[in-house]
Amino acid sequence: LLVITDGNGDSLDETRRKLLVYNQLPLSVIFVGVGRSDFGQMYSFLQESTRESMNSSFVEFRKHQYNPAALGRVALCQLPDDLCAYMRRRGF
Repeated sequence: LLVITDGNGDSLDETRRKLLVYNQLPLSVIFVGVGRSDFGQMYSFLQESTRESMNSSFVEFRKHQYNPAALGRVALCQLPDDLCAYMRRRGF
């Protein structure tokens, strides 16, 4: 699931609740930050709890805006780990 965000933390509590549900599914959530915001709140949010952020990652678009291949690599690098973690949790 790709979530494009401006870094505004207005709905972090709702996002946290949804991540807890998504953590039980074979789903990776990739947050891409756009704009000139300070994304410190997003980094902190995803690091607060291992359980909540287990299947989530965050990447800032502006750090890779001139290199689409790097943006894709960084955004997708966690997918294999997410898949393996999900399979282990399910006993495979």
